[in-house]
Order: sequence, then C-alpha cells, then structure tokens
Amino acid sequence: MLIKFPADLIFVRSPTDLGKTIRWFQRSRGEAKSWTNHTAGIGLVNNVVEAQTRVISTPFDEWRQGKKFQLWRTVNLDVSDSSLVASYAESQIGRKYGVLKIIPHALDGLLSKITGGSPYVFRRILCLENYPICSWVWAYAYHQAGLDFGGDPKRITPDDQLDYCMSHPEKWERIY
Repeated sequence: MLIKFPADLIFVRSPTDLGKTIRWFQRSRGEAKSWTNHTAGIGLVNNVVEAQTRVISTPFDEWRQGKKFQLWRTVNLDVSDSSLVASYAESQIGRKYGVLKIIPHALDGLLSKITGGSPYVFRRILCLENYPICSWVWAYAYHQAGLDFGGDPKRITPDDQLDYCMSHPEKWERIY
C-alpha cells in the first residue's frame, strides 16, 4: 500500500506525442531528457488535485490507473504546513486551465534551446492569475508555506520542479 500525505507532489510522464512535445520544450540545451510533463499533488482527503481543462480533484486510486508517475515528499513541512499547501491547491478546484500560458512557456523553451539555461523572457508577461496551469497550482501552493522550487512560481515548469526535488535530497525524498 502506498502511503500518501497531503501536499505530496506527483510528477507524471505521459507517453503521448503531446507529452513528448511538452518535455522537449521544458528541457534546456544540453540538459538530459525531461522525465515529467505534468505536475499534480495530493489534497487533504487522499485525492489528486491537478489542472486539466479545469483544476480537478480525483480519488487517488481511480486517478493512478495506467499512469506512470513519481511521488515526492518534502521533509520541510509539518502537518500544519502540509495542510496549508494542500488547502491552497484545493482552493483552485474549478478554475479554468490557463491554456494561453502555454505559449509563453513554449517560447521560453525555444529560447532555452538557443541560449542554454532557463530564460525568463516571455513568461514575465503572464498575469492571468485566475487561470492556472499544472505546475502553477503546486508551485503557488508550496509558496504559501515559504517553499519554492528555485524561482518565481510563475516561472516553474514540471521539469523545473522535478529537477529541484532531485537536486535537493536534504529537502525532498522520492516515495514512489
């Protein structure tokens, strides 16, 4: 049995062409291939909160069927902070997906292929706070508890989040 706690972070790898395209755009020149193309997380009642066409909540056992995913937990949150993070993510349920945000993310992804690194040029214009994308839901949720993934929550991609978790074993551990 997989033990999950509120605010555990989920990284999903979709084998579809869209998933492969997203992973390509997230990767900087010279960076190893991205494993993930989607971020989700555990809410307060063993549910998965994620941005699809809207931010939705699905029972974990139903959600996990047929998915390739990793489950990560931070060691820096107490029960109160974990609940705060999960509550913030759940407060986003019902909001429409910020599909227009994908364009600036993709343009910055193209710049990263040219320049290397992780440029933050086009994503600076993102001001549609009420229209989240998958990585924003959880980047902003963790921001509520004072934890960030190495940068502004507007800037973070699923690949950035997973890279951060993997490169900070003193803060994050892979559960599954």
